[in-house]
Amino acid sequence: MRKGLLIGSDKEVAAWAFKNHNRVPIHVDKAFGIIEDGKLVGAALFSCYNMVNAEFSFYGKGALTRGIIRELAKIALYELHLARCTVIVPKRPTFLLRKMAKYHFRFEGIQRRYYGPTDSSRHTGCRFVVFNDGMLKLAGETVKKAA
Repeated sequence: MRKGLLIGSDKEVAAWAFKNHNRVPIHVDKAFGIIEDGKLVGAALFSCYNMVNAEFSFYGKGALTRGIIRELAKIALYELHLARCTVIVPKRPTFLLRKMAKYHFRFEGIQRRYYGPTDSSRHTGCRFVVFNDGMLKLAGETVKKAA
């Protein structure tokens, strides 16, 4: 039961993510599906791409593996040429907040009322960013420093 990436089906993958996770469709610049046993089980979406930064969204419980993370980091670095990648996660539940540092993301701030109309923790988004050096580590690349 290995998972793999579906490449080149941006519209279909984005449509699957929005439909299965009850989200309003937005413009997606690049989308990659996560396939397991020939079935789409996850989606990785890059949006708001501006040649330097892109916002990253992931859909699919249990679909993210170390190998998938490694390949997505390589795509962000070598195909999209990102200097930074932004992720916004809910403040509650807190388990996502603790995992972000493990993946070399740095906390940038909060966005109040990002997920809903009230000024509560449930509706607050936390913005994280990973820069090139963090993406290189995620991709399994060694970072060489100048002497």
